[in-house]
Amino acid sequence: MGELALALLTAIGDLCAGIVGKLIGRTFRLEPEQAWKIGELALTLMVAAAIVITLLYS
Repeated sequence: MGELALALLTAIGDLCAGIVGKLIGRTFRLEPEQAWKIGELALTLMVAAAIVITLLYS
């Protein structure tokens, strides 16, 4: 996987952790590998939601 893809996944993971942290009033200190895994999960869920919505409304 390219460096840009890894950086984007890590940024998405950090963003998700930041949003959840704000919602529950807690700060998460993520290692880069943890942030990457969260970003990967978030991106997978977004793609799955897009596919489901497309199938429902087509």
